[in-house]
Amino acid sequence: MKPSPVTSLKDWLFVLKNRSFRIYASVFILCQVAIDTVMTLAVYFLMVSLQKKELFVPIMGFILITHHRLGHTHSFLRHTDHIPDFRPAFPP
Repeated sequence: MKPSPVTSLKDWLFVLKNRSFRIYASVFILCQVAIDTVMTLAVYFLMVSLQKKELFVPIMGFILITHHRLGHTHSFLRHTDHIPDFRPAFPP
């Protein structure tokens, strides 16, 4: 039996009542917006300002690898308690 669209919408809205999910989704979306903004500015700068289309792939690769490495570095530092805990910044 196929669920009705109304039931599926209610299920989706029920998930949004979960505060942890809303915080995680917000952080994820904001991080992706930041990454997309940097990539867009890099593309604009390379293509319009410098007019160096041959540097597009190496620069994009460098930005993505740097982002990936910084994510691992941040994760490592979080587990060794060298970065202060930012969770109290969220209201209870």
